[in-house]
Amino acid sequence: MTIAPFRFTREEAWEAIRAQLRSRKRSIWVRSFPYSVIAVGFLLFTGSVPELPWLAPALLMLVGLILLIGPIWHGYSSADRWMAGQSQALPAEHLIEEEALTRKTAEICIQCQWAGLARFEETRRLFLLYVTADRAGFIIPKRAFQSEVDIENARRIFRQRIRRDPPSGFPVGQAP
Repeated sequence: MTIAPFRFTREEAWEAIRAQLRSRKRSIWVRSFPYSVIAVGFLLFTGSVPELPWLAPALLMLVGLILLIGPIWHGYSSADRWMAGQSQALPAEHLIEEEALTRKTAEICIQCQWAGLARFEETRRLFLLYVTADRAGFIIPKRAFQSEVDIENARRIFRQRIRRDPPSGFPVGQAP
């Protein structure tokens, strides 16, 4: 089935960003933990140095600002980058077939075999097809489909063709 060319709306872009952020394994809080450890270390170190009484509070304030403002800054800058990229992107036609997913623009044609996709996620307005566990490679708005039947067919193909869980190791067969 062919999907009409589309451009993302701001609401669809925000929905895609939220869905991808939910799928991330490590949060920004976990990545910021080492900064906190360093700040506490400096606090303990400077507590015994009377010449630098201002260093510990300044360092703690800096780490606090990074921990509080960092996630907010990251979210808004992601949205800005997304929208800037979408304004420059050419509308693409998508073709969903039993064998593969194809994206065509005036300049490029990309064909992705279903085995090359890690998983898919369905939101209220979008289908997100992930190339890794937390990175969407194809995002298709449901409004680009011509009918509800096409949406159901796409959902069926995604469920059948895209593996749900990554392989967890070597295949194990029954012992002889």
